[in-house]
Amino acid sequence: MKKKMLIWWTSRTFIELFEPLILGLSKNFYIVVLLLDYSTPSGMHEKLEFWKKEGLIERFSLSPPYRDKTRLYLHMREEIKILKAYDFDVWLTNSVVHVFERCILECALSKHCITIVFWPSITYLFAFNQKLAKKILAGTDIVQGFDSKIKTTLFNNKKSKKHIILSSLRRMLSKIITCATRGHIILMNKLSPMWRIFYDRVILSWLIFGKVFLRGPYDDITQLDSGRADAIIFCDELETEVHKLFLKREDIYTVEYPTLGSCHCVAANKTKDKAVLSPLSGFFGLDKIPEILLPLFYRDFKLVLSKTGANILHLRAHPDSKGNWPNQLKEYLVERGINAVVVDNNRPIREVCCNYLAVAGISSNSLRDARASCNHVLVIGFKSVPNAYKDPQFVFAKSEGIDWIEEDGSYDPSIFIQRKYLQGKKRNLLETIDMILEKAQK
Repeated sequence: MKKKMLIWWTSRTFIELFEPLILGLSKNFYIVVLLLDYSTPSGMHEKLEFWKKEGLIERFSLSPPYRDKTRLYLHMREEIKILKAYDFDVWLTNSVVHVFERCILECALSKHCITIVFWPSITYLFAFNQKLAKKILAGTDIVQGFDSKIKTTLFNNKKSKKHIILSSLRRMLSKIITCATRGHIILMNKLSPMWRIFYDRVILSWLIFGKVFLRGPYDDITQLDSGRADAIIFCDELETEVHKLFLKREDIYTVEYPTLGSCHCVAANKTKDKAVLSPLSGFFGLDKIPEILLPLFYRDFKLVLSKTGANILHLRAHPDSKGNWPNQLKEYLVERGINAVVVDNNRPIREVCCNYLAVAGISSNSLRDARASCNHVLVIGFKSVPNAYKDPQFVFAKSEGIDWIEEDGSYDPSIFIQRKYLQGKKRNLLETIDMILEKAQK
């Protein structure tokens, strides 16, 4: 008999990651899909309607835009009434940290429902907490004190919650009074983020859900979980290893990337275009990036084009990027003899990467998407152009199948040898979910 599964995901990456999975999941589960409106791609609603018509999913719903917290939470309150009736067996989510996830966990699901966090993307621990991740890999004991935080009654003890809330409110009121009496605008600005968190997780949550959702000890660092989920799943063995050590739990697993098996180079007897694709990332909202970075882009792109024999470079803007800097980069490259064009991002990387000789550029999860999706494309990262990450290669943990041009422009010549890439053998997501459910029943 089929079990019932709720999938909660962000709309931007849902089709990219789940289209290869949905048929297999639908054979074992009745599926309801709940999506957070975040840079929703065109055609997604039509795709979901088709899946529903084909019986692959039972129902789907798209939230209001994620930035409109009041509308979003009111929407979630109505969704909770509907979700309760399903009595789900499994909840598959990419996080249990934010209010819109916590309200599902604490208001919509029964106690027997198994919560599984699935995070196929590059992780916050490796991307934004690199010093900590490297200490964990080095065997440094950095987790002293975290155990006691988890064992405190942050999540369940009402007295502890009340004490924390009242203490936070007293501290905040004290700072407000200080700002008002001293007229310190700087202090008020510093207070704003704290106030927004308090308003979001305490005041607004209490008014709409009748609950408060305090942050756990690992929430900020991992953006995944602080002990609420029954299992966590990654797509990189090193990410799994480090999170096991940091979170001190064994119910963390590694699976193959969702788009693995999407390559159609051989099946289509495909001749690749003499082109390189560069998924652009970072510098969000900027119309211009610092001019000192442009020669670094030029040097590395020129190298990739030369070594691959490509005669055109496709610059693919990030779905979240609203600035005009991709055109600034294109114009700089064109002026120096590189045939560069800015292309749209309407189709998933999974669908287009087989058209290219190489996917190359600065650190972006698209490099991981491309590596999993095509067995014959070169995937090359640039270390020279700084974006959000101090160590661009470390962001990808094991960096399986992704090669790199060093900061000074040096490289291993073998990275440009065209050959079939063979992925390491791992369980797939469905097999791992079945294993987790079997363990839960014992």
